Amino acid sequence: VPDTSLPGVRVIRELEVLVARSRLPQQCVFENGSEFTGLAMLHWAQSPRLDWHHIDPGQPQQNAFAESLNGRLAASS
Repeated sequence: VPDTSLPGVRVIRELEVLVARSRLPQQCVFENGSEFTGLAMLHWAQSPRLDWHHIDPGQPQQNAFAESLNGRLAASS
């Protein structure tokens, strides 16, 4: 869901929609943005349903897929 601002509660809602539509992914890789480090997301992430992997701060190459997508979205706007 592309948007300029996605609070943690909205991210959780969108993840739950994805889970309802299809099977849960094995792992979620994410950066340390506020939407992923807020209390709502941290509480949701404690569920044993999914393996969470934080990329290291200042290391965008660890999440090359997302960085590539962000670059293409920025270029097209």
